[in-house]
Amino acid sequence: MRLLARLSVAALAGAFIAWVVTVFVLHAMFAGGEYSDQALVELPPWAFILIGAGGALAAIALVYRGGRSPLPPWVGPAVLGGLIGVAVVVVATIVVAYSWGGPTSKGQVRYTHSGLVYGVPIGLAAGVLVGLLRARRPSAEPDTASGRRAG
Repeated sequence: MRLLARLSVAALAGAFIAWVVTVFVLHAMFAGGEYSDQALVELPPWAFILIGAGGALAAIALVYRGGRSPLPPWVGPAVLGGLIGVAVVVVATIVVAYSWGGPTSKGQVRYTHSGLVYGVPIGLAAGVLVGLLRARRPSAEPDTASGRRAG
């Protein structure tokens, strides 16, 4: 029953992630190309379902395959650091775009494009690196299993 619950959550999360990535890609294509509002793309229902199903299947496969073996202890801090690094860059990009680009999206395109294309990979790499460095550093807290200090 636990496996079914994990796979169900993975399917929902995978579909949602696929839809969000699709929205971001379409937005970046149209914002960068300075298309008018009339050129906006609306996906037909079959494409929406297909994208969601692909994301769900990919997430189910990852959870089913990865759920059988424990992950190394450095994976958690690296993933968390990467998420924090990307979040910091995205928030900073949005603040800079609204502050310097003005109220219209045409003025903000230069900042959002630069921040998302160049800043996100740098934020991801920096966050993962910081997470890995924090995972390597021995902590001064006592080890709960043996009662000893780590390190």
